Amino acid sequence: MSDLDLKPRILTGLPTGNKGRPRADMRPELIDAFLDSKGYLVWWSRAAVCPCRQNDQTEQPKLTCPLCKGSGWHFYLPEVGLQNCAEDADGNPIEINAAGDAVLISAVMTQATQDPQVYERFGGFIFGTFRATVHSRNRLGYRDRLVMSESLMMFGQLLQADGSARISVKTAAAGQKALWYPVVSVNLLRSESRVYAEGSDWQLDLADGSIKWSITPPAAGTILTCNYEIHPVYRVMDHVHAVRDTNVAKKAKTKQEQHRMLPVNAMVKLDFLLGGGGE
Repeated sequence: MSDLDLKPRILTGLPTGNKGRPRADMRPELIDAFLDSKGYLVWWSRAAVCPCRQNDQTEQPKLTCPLCKGSGWHFYLPEVGLQNCAEDADGNPIEINAAGDAVLISAVMTQATQDPQVYERFGGFIFGTFRATVHSRNRLGYRDRLVMSESLMMFGQLLQADGSARISVKTAAAGQKALWYPVVSVNLLRSESRVYAEGSDWQLDLADGSIKWSITPPAAGTILTCNYEIHPVYRVMDHVHAVRDTNVAKKAKTKQEQHRMLPVNAMVKLDFLLGGGGE
């Protein structure tokens, strides 16, 4: 029996006599620079399962929950104490949204669904999706929310008037009487018998994206249709490609010093296509 017979058979490094071959390393700093130059500015919120899902049988949320507004998901800042910081670790300014539940980051949006033949094989499951790539330190999670801060898209919905002086953005109590998203501009607001004009009939409150009536509000129960512009809202819909790391071929004493995290990539989908607006 030789000494080799007493040693493990597994291999944890380079075989003896093998000096390796030249390698081409990915350079994370170049990818980060691309994200900064080509990325969109998005509001990123972390998602957590709401405590109101206490039903062991169906795990359905409470429709009147004030925390998640009936969606079953609660959104908050991605890092504890972020609201108390003016800069990140690299000296970049930190910007928090008015609601205090999102931080502004860069994200590259690619691979939009555009091939109609895909729907023949997979149905509507992947309709309205993108691949979102963010910096390596921004560890996206399942159901996290990304709001495009500068982009705009049209959205339409039915509203049921409740006689109040304002059409508010979705809250737990408002339900179908509320707007699903904050309004940027209104293209159409009407009932079956009347078109309501901006200025003379209603005004847009840019502070919270709600619509304020300038006239006597429509009678409770009146059905309205509203087409308006919003900032697109996306949700992470699959398991994130979080383990996208590499080892760089630099002179280092340990493997830990060679390890580098790469940007995170995830599939995101328009929020209103995931079972209801404003989730």
